[in-house]
Amino acid sequence: MTAPPVIPTRYTSQQVRQLAGITYRQLDYWVRIGILEADWRLHDLRTITDLQGIGYNRVFSPAELVKAQAMAQMLADGISFQQAKRAVIAGHRVVWALVPLPAEPDLGDSELEPAEVTP
Repeated sequence: MTAPPVIPTRYTSQQVRQLAGITYRQLDYWVRIGILEADWRLHDLRTITDLQGIGYNRVFSPAELVKAQAMAQMLADGISFQQAKRAVIAGHRVVWALVPLPAEPDLGDSELEPAEVTP
């Protein structure tokens, strides 16, 4: 039996670019104008004296990855940049239609009895 795939809780800039099919410049611009939100993490921090010359990496949540994918897809479909931007920022249905809904929980043989309905 194979284990279910592990879904990362954070994606690097490179992973977001690859999964969304966008360039570094697009990702950087979308973060700067507020379409996407990035968290920052220190790369290879070993001790406080190691800080010199070590940069920060942007990391993105799964929700930000979905927003980047939605933005890229809308642009590829011919939607104007301003319309796509408004849709993503507003959390419009167009964006969330790309997110699969979780499956209904399997309750099995539940011990719950159906509620009585009185007229």
